[in-house]
Amino acid sequence: MGKIKRLFKRLSLSCVILALVGCDSLVNPSSIQSFSLTRLDGATIRVVKSDNPKVLVFHLWATWCNTCMEELPGFLEFSKSLPETDYEVYLIAVKDKKSEVRKAINEYSISQNVYLDSLGRTMVILGTTGVPFTAFADNQLKLISISDPLKFESPSLRKVTRFHGPRDWLNKEWLNLFFLEVKDHFSQ
Repeated sequence: MGKIKRLFKRLSLSCVILALVGCDSLVNPSSIQSFSLTRLDGATIRVVKSDNPKVLVFHLWATWCNTCMEELPGFLEFSKSLPETDYEVYLIAVKDKKSEVRKAINEYSISQNVYLDSLGRTMVILGTTGVPFTAFADNQLKLISISDPLKFESPSLRKVTRFHGPRDWLNKEWLNLFFLEVKDHFSQ
């Protein structure tokens, strides 16, 4: 019984600390920590802070997610429009099977590197519970506020650091605004 009381005290203390500190920063961080990703070929890369001023685009998706698969062609076209010298795109298949991801790569003619996160760790790192999901970060791993194409008509709700759910990645007005906002972020 003593072990249960100690555990309860620790949990209570943790809840007080989260209430004082605020758990929103844990769930919705303004920056992310360095982390590792594994490509389908087994090679591991590390996403870390850099002196190279690139925009890092993290797109989480899964073959078992119908919405993800419907949105994927638009996102792939959007990602191909990003200059490689200024952007680095991470297509991260989460909670998925390697064989299914390989089928999708062939079906959609995906030429970018695809990373497999079978445990969904990147979902926790980026602060999401679902897919499709996209976040943009700078070379210091600080999340960039971008106008959300879904909230494009509502100025008071425009800027977000994460896109939860599908988007129209090819909306011309939004694309123009996107490039201006990224440029503005780096000029601050």
